[in-house]
Amino acid sequence: MPKKKTLMGRPTLYDPAINTKIEDWMAQGYSLESAAIKEGIGPRTVFEWIKKHPDFQQSVEKGRARSSAWWEAKLLEHASGGGNSALIQFGLRNRSKAASGWNHDIQKIEHTGPDGGPIQTESKKILDASMLARLSPEAMLQLESVLIEMEQAEDAPEV
Repeated sequence: MPKKKTLMGRPTLYDPAINTKIEDWMAQGYSLESAAIKEGIGPRTVFEWIKKHPDFQQSVEKGRARSSAWWEAKLLEHASGGGNSALIQFGLRNRSKAASGWNHDIQKIEHTGPDGGPIQTESKKILDASMLARLSPEAMLQLESVLIEMEQAEDAPEV
């Protein structure tokens, strides 16, 4: 006789009745996270339920659409009535950015060099002419010979 599988951990608190409650809170303009808190559920739990319960995921998607519609109606109401439409626009733009996928204002900028390679940088040291006055005659001769060698190396053809 096969052994029964024993479940470990705390049993889920998920109840399909929560679907309508979450959707209704969101229809009043609440984000998913706020709706969950209104029902005494932590946001992390809600995101786990979205992964595990397709019916809950569908209710959340409907709730997001209804929440956006609520905010859009508020925007139109304030825009025509002289209210604070900028505040409503802010609310619309910043809807539930934590793991809900409403990230409309994100811009990603990448910098690359030629052909997608790394950016080439070049460092140059600049010699301050006033420092030359402090050199001893011997050091001045050494510097001159080094500069002549460098100049000759630049003029020499590459092998």
